[in-house]
Amino acid sequence: MEEQISQAKELLQMSDLQKKEEAVRILIDISKQGNQEATTILAKCLASREGVTPDNEDEVKWCIKTSEEEKRLHHAVEEMYNSMKKDGEDKVALQDINDALKKAQAKLKVRMKNIDRSTIIFTAFMSLNIIAVKYPITTACTCTL
Repeated sequence: MEEQISQAKELLQMSDLQKKEEAVRILIDISKQGNQEATTILAKCLASREGVTPDNEDEVKWCIKTSEEEKRLHHAVEEMYNSMKKDGEDKVALQDINDALKKAQAKLKVRMKNIDRSTIIFTAFMSLNIIAVKYPITTACTCTL
C-alpha cells in the first residue's frame, strides 16, 4: 500500500487532470481497505477539487466520512463475497454462503479455544501477581550450591 500511496502522490503532482483522477482512484481503493493516510489525502483532494470529478465525488465523500473500522469490515465482507462467487457469475448460491459460514464458524471456534486458554493462563498469572503484591514474602531465602 505504501508504494501505491507514493504513486498516487506523484500523480497528484502532475499537471495532467487524468493523472490526478487516476491518483484519486488509487487512493479510493486504498482508503476503502481502511488506510488512514489515503483517506487524509482524499480529504485534501476534495477540498482542492484535485482529481475529484462528479463520477468519483460520492466515493471520495464516503471514504472521508466512514470510519476506518467500518471500511475494513466492509472490505472483508466484500472479499468474502467475491471468494464465494463462482467463475463468471455475479450471484452467490445460498449453499455457498452456508458453507462459507460453517467454515468461518469452525475457524472461530478454534480461535476461541486458543483465546480461552490464553485468557485462563493470563488470569491465573495476574492473580498470582496480585497475591504476591498483597502478601509479600517477608522471610529471606538463601540457596547454597
